[in-house]
Amino acid sequence: PSVTLIQPLLKNAGRTVNEAPIVIARNTKKQSDFDFEDTVMDIISAAKKAYYQFAYALDFYETARSNLERANELRELTPAQCDKGIVSNVALLEVETTVAGREKLLITAESFLKNSEDQLKMITNLVDDPQAWNAPVELIDKPAYTEKNVDLRTALENAFRFRPDYQGALLSAQNADVQLKVLKHGTLPE
Repeated sequence: PSVTLIQPLLKNAGRTVNEAPIVIARNTKKQSDFDFEDTVMDIISAAKKAYYQFAYALDFYETARSNLERANELRELTPAQCDKGIVSNVALLEVETTVAGREKLLITAESFLKNSEDQLKMITNLVDDPQAWNAPVELIDKPAYTEKNVDLRTALENAFRFRPDYQGALLSAQNADVQLKVLKHGTLPE
């Protein structure tokens, strides 16, 4: 009887190749954590966007309504001015055109307001409760605009350091590098 023992000297030898599945598993776990963070950030961003859009829609509606009221006031004054000869008949037509344009703008603002309200309700998951869905939405707080000076370099550094989608992509690239090293070792002679 004889016993033959074969030990590869080059192929699949070394710590990198043998620990590759462990490294890939750790990176994949971290990547799934980053994916979760990214999903949470997307949901929060969508909710904030819907809230701000609804606040904007409210202001837009109020402005359109106010403009229509002013145009109607002008329409009431114009016939009397036309009768006295202060303004021409063309001015009367211009006022009517302005009122029609403002009415159209108010209809657009109402539609935008309703769509923004529905989007906010969808984001906050009020779809299943008809009573909550049909209730009017009232803003607790109007968003305030504050201007900030931002250093571009610092902002980019923070973006690359804290963005979970970027961090997940880095881990994916690291996994690809490990897999490439394993494949290269597989081509070496035994």
